[in-house]
Amino acid sequence: MRSKICSGFPAVKGSPSGTASPKPIIFRTIEPGALIFCATLLAYLPALSGDFIWNDSDFVTAPALRSLDGLVRIWTEPGATQQYYPLLHGAFWVQHRFFGDHWQYLPDLGPLALAAAGLVAGWRRAALRLHWLGAGLVAALAVLLGALTWSHRGMYHDDQTLYLTTLARNPGCWMARNNMGDVLSKMPGRLNDAAAQYEEALRLKPDFAPGWHNLGVSWLRLRNMPAAAAAFREEVRLTPDDPAARQALAAAGGTN
Repeated sequence: MRSKICSGFPAVKGSPSGTASPKPIIFRTIEPGALIFCATLLAYLPALSGDFIWNDSDFVTAPALRSLDGLVRIWTEPGATQQYYPLLHGAFWVQHRFFGDHWQYLPDLGPLALAAAGLVAGWRRAALRLHWLGAGLVAALAVLLGALTWSHRGMYHDDQTLYLTTLARNPGCWMARNNMGDVLSKMPGRLNDAAAQYEEALRLKPDFAPGWHNLGVSWLRLRNMPAAAAAFREEVRLTPDDPAARQALAAAGGTN
């Protein structure tokens, strides 16, 4: 029997029997993305139970910077962190809000970068009327970073200016002390000042083996063999498997 079609309305064509309609594009994107995200988390699981490596502890957000005011200082106050990398240390600040002192800062960057890529992909598929918002946020961030760079450009005139400015704002920055010692050690007649900077850096961070080496080299150049041997001996204690430390100790006339 012939089916009747209402006059004035076109017939609706149905999908062939037994054929499923295709999934929306958002689901075709999310499913493989979720699998990649889970695989990344699985690969990073060993790092979640790890410990600090070398100076990682110096990049964990300091207690004085963990408040909202601390985040402002990270962006506006060079010397508040070891290096003026506000975007990086701002990311560490956000991570600390999520994970506290579980030391997952660096391992979490991989999954977070993947999540950020997912957000960008989703934003590209957003309604066209919302795309101007993304461009506006990028422009505002560019203006902010440009203004901060312009206001801080003077402190980057040379290494000495950078470290002196950092130490004036943050006298407890041991890395700036060590780096200032490196600068002074290359200046004629400033070896004693370099040694003083190394000693202060080591007072702040006594387990920094390269600092003991730098101090030993300074004393060696100043012909203060007992002081050089004492510094190299401490370096050997911290890095017993480093043959260069033992050679330096022998050069200073010291023994283990």
